[in-house]
Amino acid sequence: MSEVIMPFYVGSSCFPACISKQKITDILNSDIPLKMSLWDRIKEFFFTTHQAEAQDCLYRICHPSAGTTPDDVRKLFERLKELAHPGYADNIQSHRYGGKSFCIMDKNGDELLSVSFADDYTVTTGTRGAFFADGTTRIYPLHS
Repeated sequence: MSEVIMPFYVGSSCFPACISKQKITDILNSDIPLKMSLWDRIKEFFFTTHQAEAQDCLYRICHPSAGTTPDDVRKLFERLKELAHPGYADNIQSHRYGGKSFCIMDKNGDELLSVSFADDYTVTTGTRGAFFADGTTRIYPLHS
């Protein structure tokens, strides 16, 4: 008798994500480490009852609307800090280096996300950076 193989679907019917047994096997047998999103790295910082709001704050930080000010970002970082487990609240820092720099650090103290204001709004996550100026978004790699 042959094995029945069925993929596992997650998401809405419009944009489902699918993973098969073969893909899981390939991941388990691979020596290449998995890439984790920013959210995957910090979601445990937040109570499950606050994760949706924390994700919304992160989205607004990483996709700022035109005219976003340092005070707007400070409020988002402070809200993230309020939503975090007490043991992780210090990993979320606002108003560093004179008030125009913000960051989220991992458990080891390494920066996962940083936001800085100069003439533009710059967001850095891992190996990618983006800056927002004059309503234009530019994304660039940090390492080649």
